[in-house]
Order: sequence, then C-alpha cells, then structure tokens
Amino acid sequence: MSEKLSEWKEKKLEIFWCPTYSPKHNLIEILWKFIKYEWIKVDETRKLSKLS
Repeated sequence: MSEKLSEWKEKKLEIFWCPTYSPKHNLIEILWKFIKYEWIKVDETRKLSKLS
C-alpha cells in the first residue's frame, strides 16, 4: 500500500479518506432516508399489499 501511496503522490493525486460508515457522504443512504421517512408512510410498510 505504501508503494502505491508514493506512486500516487508523485502523480499529484490526492487521497481522500472517508470514515468507515459515513451516511452523509453516501448517496444511496440519502435516498433510503428520503424513501423511508418522506415517500412511504410508516403505516403502509406494515401491509405487504400496500407496497406492491
């Protein structure tokens, strides 16, 4: 890994380290949050017939 880091540094590439779990930076998490809290009502998720 350190060899690659040196190689990337020579090529002027910037490494951006993200936390292991960062929902704010993960677009799918933002979408799921919207679907869960704004698009589908909580009562509708309890009945399978309402989801289809």
